[in-house]
Amino acid sequence: MNILSQLPKSIRDFIGRDVVYIVGGSILLTSILYRFNRLPNNNTPIAFYLLGLGIAYVVGLAMQDLFSIIGVVTTSQVTGPCSLQCWA
Repeated sequence: MNILSQLPKSIRDFIGRDVVYIVGGSILLTSILYRFNRLPNNNTPIAFYLLGLGIAYVVGLAMQDLFSIIGVVTTSQVTGPCSLQCWA
């Protein structure tokens, strides 16, 4: 019964975290495919779309990690305004 009580929290965490990775990775992959004129058409099998979702998740997660390492975004909990917000 404990597993069923955790289901809403798991779904909320999935929507709040993993869907963002998929959307971010999809945007990058779609722009690359558009640049090289390789966008999918009506004859593209569903398996390629599912594979694309998996690749988009990995790319989105890698982008988040990369931007976190170089300091563009943070993965820690922000408790107060940063210095730029205080200055503004």
